Amino acid sequence: MKAELTFDLDQPADREAHMRCVKATELALCLWDLDQWLRTEIRRKSTSAELCITYQSIRDILHELMDHHGINLEELLS
Repeated sequence: MKAELTFDLDQPADREAHMRCVKATELALCLWDLDQWLRTEIRRKSTSAELCITYQSIRDILHELMDHHGINLEELLS
């Protein structure tokens, strides 16, 4: 099976779409890094309980947003 994407880089909309495709892996890695940073901070013994709750809330929202947009980082980065 083969898939090809074609962009007319003289067209602004196609340039934007091309850049999204080119940077998709970096974006997924950025989201992964943020998620893992939050996870680490939540588990860190020196993180206050209040901050852990805040970080967990942010992490929950991040996961909800990714789910809403159909983004599965494990699928994209495996």
